[in-house]
Amino acid sequence: MRTASRIESDWLIELFADRVVDATEWVWDKFGGRALVVRRLAYDGLVIDESHAPATPGPEVASLLHKAALLENVITENRPISQLLDRIRFVVDAAPETGLSPVTDDVVENCLSEVCEALTSLAQLRAVMPAALAAAITRYAGPNSGRALARFAPEKVRLARGREVKVHYADGAPPWIASRLQDFFGMKTTPAIADGRRPLVVHLLAPNQRAVQVTSDLAGFWERHYPALRKELGRRYPKHAWPEDPVGGKEPARPGQRRNSRPSK
Repeated sequence: MRTASRIESDWLIELFADRVVDATEWVWDKFGGRALVVRRLAYDGLVIDESHAPATPGPEVASLLHKAALLENVITENRPISQLLDRIRFVVDAAPETGLSPVTDDVVENCLSEVCEALTSLAQLRAVMPAALAAAITRYAGPNSGRALARFAPEKVRLARGREVKVHYADGAPPWIASRLQDFFGMKTTPAIADGRRPLVVHLLAPNQRAVQVTSDLAGFWERHYPALRKELGRRYPKHAWPEDPVGGKEPARPGQRRNSRPSK
């Protein structure tokens, strides 16, 4: 280069307005986790001015956020969403009369796209998750999906002694619960859901929170396995009560526990 001359962008705009293009583009800032709007002024493809600003909600921004959310696995990282999907699948199978619609992966992605429409960043999306996505999914499943899920696939069940335990749902496996063996005293049969159609798999835990038995036949467990387990657990955990009749009998007094007695005169 032998000769050079300074040119101001304003000169190009003034003298060659037909060759100057003002373009707007929406881009994803992966470091900031948000959408940006980029405005460029170019002369014959040469950028002469560029500005970046936070984007406002819109179709282009929703598309960028949706793609970023899928890459960040915001659906799979939300355990409540996975549980909701498993509960819906369970009701569709166990209680078809409810009319709940199956929720496929494509449906979930469409629901996520719907949630993204009013947002611009992953931080905003995570702030409304999982409630917003759960609401969109249940709307798709059916107008009465909330009541159907509460009735046929409850999140918790109450045991005979008053303890509430979480029901775990998994696609392709029967629902299950876990609690201390003593919490099932007084229960002759296995807890069931779906209006009693599906017995739960129960994990009966020892005082150390480890399962001593996993069964869906509680009555059979009391009859066939509990007598031997009672002796073993009584030796290992003497401070806990292990009644001979776990269904209808009263708990015996624990070692060292005083029985009620009349005061002496």
